[in-house]
Amino acid sequence: MGLAIVGAPAILRGRYRVFAHSVAEYSARCIQLMEASVVVDLLNQFRFQDFSEKPPRIDRWLKEPGSLTAADADVWLEGKTLHAAARASRDDSQLELVHGARLRRFSVLADLTHQRTGVVCGGWDVASKEAVTSEATASAISSEASDGTSGPDVLQQALGERKDTIAHAVPFDDGAGRVLAEAHLRALARRFLRGRGVADADARLQVGKQVTLSGLGALFSGKYDVVEVSHRFDAAHGLWTEFVVERPWLGRA
Repeated sequence: MGLAIVGAPAILRGRYRVFAHSVAEYSARCIQLMEASVVVDLLNQFRFQDFSEKPPRIDRWLKEPGSLTAADADVWLEGKTLHAAARASRDDSQLELVHGARLRRFSVLADLTHQRTGVVCGGWDVASKEAVTSEATASAISSEASDGTSGPDVLQQALGERKDTIAHAVPFDDGAGRVLAEAHLRALARRFLRGRGVADADARLQVGKQVTLSGLGALFSGKYDVVEVSHRFDAAHGLWTEFVVERPWLGRA
């Protein structure tokens, strides 16, 4: 008696099971796209270590939509990693440009036009059924201006008290009003010193990074936040970088 063996070729369909507990299959193309994609996980990423406020600001951000403002934290992408950090806690100034060397030209303006010594935000506390009036002062920006004198402090010394009022927001309690007022004051103060420069081309000069500028005198040397960058090239001048920086403080003479 003979034996007959019947075989069939294995067919690779290009579909795979990704999870052991699931029978769902995914195409090879789908898996390749996921591997090459930027994955942004926003599940409670805002864990800053400053718990000086009671309750911590993180609690308000997670519970109240709109309470996290652009002035509270910097959010930036490096490669495939999304970062979030309070600006005062960032220290990524790895590039130094010296005027007359790699820093070819630089002009800077200390402008008090939009500075305020305080910002007031009014609203209505639903729980206690009473009006809310919260105020932010120069202390809201002090952690970012430890190396000099902040815009609000310069304004106070030069012209006296100049306050602003937020009328379009509706905070639900005093804490929310304070957060909004401080965020508004920080956003204004960070544009106190604003400079434009031309430097030798350097890929490390990026928006969201810090750069140290030297050779500008006691008032204007130091760290700045980069807010605009443009890398340019032409046949006459070669490759160079134009950039815009800002910071909330003036150095001490």
